[in-house]
Order: sequence, then structure tokens, then C-alpha cells
Amino acid sequence: MRVAFINSVCGYGSTGRIVVDQYNSLIQNGHAAFVAYGRKEGGADINSWRIGSRLSTIISIAQTRFFDTHGLNNRRNTKKLLKQLDSFRPDVIHLHNIHGYYVNYRLLFKYISEKHIPVVWNFHDCWAMTGHCSHFEYVGCDKWLTQCSRCPQKGEYPASFLLDRSRKNYILKKAAFTSPEKMTLIAPSAWLASVAARSYLSKYPRVEIPTGINLEIFTPTKSDLKEKLGITDEYILLGAASTLSDRKGYYDFIWLAEHLPEGYKLVLVGLETHRLNSLPKSIIGLSRVGSASEMAELYSMADVFINPTKEDTFPTVNLEALACGTPVITYDSGGSKDSLTPACGVVVTRDDKEGLLNAVTAMRAHPLAAADCRAQAMNYDRQVQVKKYLDIYEKYINNF
Repeated sequence: MRVAFINSVCGYGSTGRIVVDQYNSLIQNGHAAFVAYGRKEGGADINSWRIGSRLSTIISIAQTRFFDTHGLNNRRNTKKLLKQLDSFRPDVIHLHNIHGYYVNYRLLFKYISEKHIPVVWNFHDCWAMTGHCSHFEYVGCDKWLTQCSRCPQKGEYPASFLLDRSRKNYILKKAAFTSPEKMTLIAPSAWLASVAARSYLSKYPRVEIPTGINLEIFTPTKSDLKEKLGITDEYILLGAASTLSDRKGYYDFIWLAEHLPEGYKLVLVGLETHRLNSLPKSIIGLSRVGSASEMAELYSMADVFINPTKEDTFPTVNLEALACGTPVITYDSGGSKDSLTPACGVVVTRDDKEGLLNAVTAMRAHPLAAADCRAQAMNYDRQVQVKKYLDIYEKYINNF
């Protein structure tokens, strides 16, 4: 088989690492693969090609900011990509994030339709089904079900500070994304699969394949972190995100710290500088962690991982915590609860801070077993998850 991957990044961040894992799985099984990406290459030694340049990305960002034309720019670079695809001659095109200021989706999908190339599309958010935003749960918007217009998140990624083209974008995306003859949608969570089932993409088959993690790195890990952070015998709560924003529950953590009784210590990872300088004394704040192994030490140190996210597709931080033997408490947001069972976690109604506090104190009084947490995480071995894609590719090759 010959599979071409297209994503905003390569070997960088969660989606970039997923692409490289999928690529390596194909190569190890004797197939050919090619990765086209927009920016931020993570040093992976693979057959890859960057679409455009730093300058073209900056220009595309500017066009999006003024005209709300995200995904409609980069015509020249996209035409170069299509020539690369012609040269590679893929049997399947595997899409990931096609937003990210690097490709013109109308040209790409016109090419796919005219060439009759089967498509596998991994969804990591909701951008493909809206007229603008990548997530809508935080603001409770349901315009994507019928027709986007007057977007309440025009200033959010991919932000437009001038025009609102959400209605036009919705129409153009619907026309482009429903044009392939053969396409399978991959969702990492039951929640995102249900969103796709209610969208204009409902005619395409959907397969739920949860994101996998590296269980060799994320495993119960001994360290001297408690001593380094000055923690003695407190019950440790950990919160973490790439950026711990309001949507990831920053203010819920602040409230929690103010209402916790004595004997608890809250550690937060992913804080911006201005927030690091204004934290309550009861919180230990870190901007970011240098490596996955260091993050595993933090998960292992914690007594419970707290994820009060307001919107999420399928957070891998929950899986990583479980793999380190740490139970999870999360809000019932998007796919955040999908990886949990009563033996390894607790789900709290979104925005119910009192419920969050009660769950924390109950967890301390009746702790969940680290072995049960680890056992649940074993269901998400990334190598097992990646191999599931081979079956989808082979089904296409044999039946199309």
C-alpha cells in the first residue's frame, strides 16, 4: 500500500506524534508512506515534505485575521502539494488537521474527488464541521447543526478580527468535505463520533479509534520531585495542559485551592508567565515540563489528577495519568470521560465546582487502586491503536 499523510505538523505535538506512529507502522509492515505537513517538524527521520514556508504561514495568518478565510489561502503551495501527491501516487490519503494556515482545502478536496482517491480522516477537533471554530462546547453553540452564521467565537482560533464569514465558510466546507466518493472518519471518542454523526458528514462511515499513549514512558515512576517541590505529607492534586487556560479550568483550580481544607497541595503545569506570578500560596505552578518522562514523574507523584476542562475531544493527559497509576477526576465535557471507569476515575457535572471539591475529598477518604488505573490505561497502548488503521487501509485497497 501507498499512504500519504497530511497534517499541520509532523513529529511535533500530539497530532504530529500520531502521524509519525502511523507512518512507522506502515513502513514496518512493508508498505510505503509519505507525510506532507505545514509547519513545526519534530525531527522525525521519515519521508516528509513541508508545504510552504514560515513566510507563507505568516501571510495566511494575516489573511485569516482580516478576512476569515482560514483554509482558503495558500493556493500556490497547495498546487505544489498536489504535484507531490501525483509523484507519490497514493492508494489512500490519510488526513489529520487540515486547518493550521498551510493548505487550501478546496483545491485539495477537488483533487481527491477528481482522482477518486479513498480518504481516511482523523478528527482531533470539530473544525471540519463548523463555519469557523474548532470547538463549540464551551460557548454552547449549536449552529453547526444547521447553518453557521454570526459566530460567537469569531475572535477565537482561527481568529478573525475583522470579517465574519462563518456562513459562507460553512457552505464551502460542506460542499468540499462531502465530495469524496470514499471516505472514513476516525474519531478518538464516542463524543466526537456523535458530533460527526449529526453533522453534514453523516453519510460517511465512522470508526472510533481512541488515541494511544506510550505505556513504556507513562508508567509508575519513582522520583524525588516531592522534595524538590517542597512537598511533605500533603495529599497532592495535579492539573496539567499544554496551556492551562480558562477553557481548561484555570479558574476552577483557583476556586478549588481556596476551598480545600488543610493537608492538600495543588500542582499546576502549563501556566503562562503572568499567571505564574499571581498564584495563591497554596498552589505550586510550573510553566511546562521538558519531557514526557518528567511528566510521568509528576503523574506518579500525584495522588489524583484533576481535569476540569470545559471542552475536549479526548484528552491524552487522562490516559497518561492512569498509566502512571493515578486516578482521574474530570468534568463531563466532550470526550474527557470516555477513558474512565468507576474503578479509576470520577466524572463531575461540568462547572460544578462544589462537586469537584466533594469528589477530591471523597477520593482521599476512599482511594482508588493504582493497579486498576494502570489496567485501564493498558487498553490504550499506542502500538495497538495504530495497527487498527492498517485494517482500514487494506479494506479500501481490496474493495475499491
